[in-house]
Formats: sequence, structure tokens, C-alpha cells
Amino acid sequence: MKSLKDFIFKLKLPHKIMLGIILMAVTLILVYRARVSPLVMEYQELKKHSEIIKSAIDAKEKRLEEMRSVGAAGLKITDEQKTLLEGQGNKVLGEEEIIDFIDTVRELAREMGAKDITVKEEQPGGALVRTSDTGGYFRLKRLPLKVQFRGNYETVSSFLFELRGLRQLINIGEVKMYSKDYTANLTAEIAVSMYYSEI
Repeated sequence: MKSLKDFIFKLKLPHKIMLGIILMAVTLILVYRARVSPLVMEYQELKKHSEIIKSAIDAKEKRLEEMRSVGAAGLKITDEQKTLLEGQGNKVLGEEEIIDFIDTVRELAREMGAKDITVKEEQPGGALVRTSDTGGYFRLKRLPLKVQFRGNYETVSSFLFELRGLRQLINIGEVKMYSKDYTANLTAEIAVSMYYSEI
């Protein structure tokens, strides 16, 4: 250790400065490897993942833009698509058939033995439907209905079975059943959406 001190002491000033610069550079390299390098690697990994996510988002946005460019007119369901859907048991009703459909639902519940039947229309909206057998996307209107009645479990299950058997383009959503007096007398609330084409 003494000989190293003697060696440094005997160095001329320019050599001492050069040695100091070298030691500082070595220290900076060690600090970089110990602290900065892991952060850089983590940043590069995050950047890689962000690029993957951005690529997925760009692809989705491109697809949405393509769909927007088609326009509502281009998404109008054709008679050929209606025929194909009907053949699959998913008949698309017309706007003029809404009242008849609601009456059918009410009558179906009555036939299954339901009591105190109500069918409430909720806010209609648009729906973008896609089936591979009908040539891509097409736009329909969707009318949500809230069907409520009293009956037993068999009444509810039979109603759901017959409703699906109507072979129309509908969606049966949430089904709630509860009993106020903890008996087999149930109150059922069923969310049904019917899809129809505008006139």
C-alpha cells in the first residue's frame, strides 16, 4: 500500500490528473453497471411491450375506420341475409312487427301458466351483428324488453324454452327469480332483446 502511495506521490502533475480521470471513468462505469444498466434494460422491456400494445390498438383503430368508411347504408341488411338468418332459426323481424312480437311474448307467458304478466319496452338502440354465413357485418335495431310475471320454476323454464323456440333473432339476457314468501311462488324478471330492421 505504501509503495502505491509512493508511486502516486512521485507522479508528475499531468500524470496524476490522467490517473484521476481514469479512476473516475472506472467508477462511473461500475456505477452505471450497478444502477443505471438495470433501469435501461427495464425501460427497453417496457418500450417493447408498449410497442406491441400500440400495434394492437392501431390494428383495432384501422378496423374501426374501415367499418366507418363503409357507412350505415353499406351495413344495411339485405333480403338475402334475412333469408339465410331465417333458415338458421334467427328470423329478423321488421319494425312493423314489434307490437305483434310483444303480444306473442305476453301470450306465451300466459300459456305457460304465468300470472301478472308485464312486458316493458326500454330504450332502443343500434346493434352491429356479424355472422360468417351472411357476408360480414350488418346493422339492426335492438329493442330491450323487461318481461316480468309470477309463476313457479317450471313456468319460468318452460317460458324460456318456448321463447327460444320462436326461431327469431332475439337474445335472452339476465334472468332473475325470487320469492317474497320463500315458497315455490316465484317472481321472474327476464331481459329479452329483439332485433329488427327499420322500414
